[in-house]
Amino acid sequence: MNGVKQMKYLNQNHQNRFNELILKSKTHQEDFERRSLLYVIAGNQDLYQKKDHLYDFIENWINPE
Repeated sequence: MNGVKQMKYLNQNHQNRFNELILKSKTHQEDFERRSLLYVIAGNQDLYQKKDHLYDFIENWINPE
């Protein structure tokens, strides 16, 4: 694994949602800050339901409101 740790997910649903958000945001594999944010959003049902309000997937930034 070349020193890279595997991601640990809460469950399969968390992993699926995380992968969906990574693809939707076109996040680069080495963008650890954005990946961390999307990991948290994917792991929480309430945040995930509000993902489009929290994060602008077109501009790739956190919505300020």
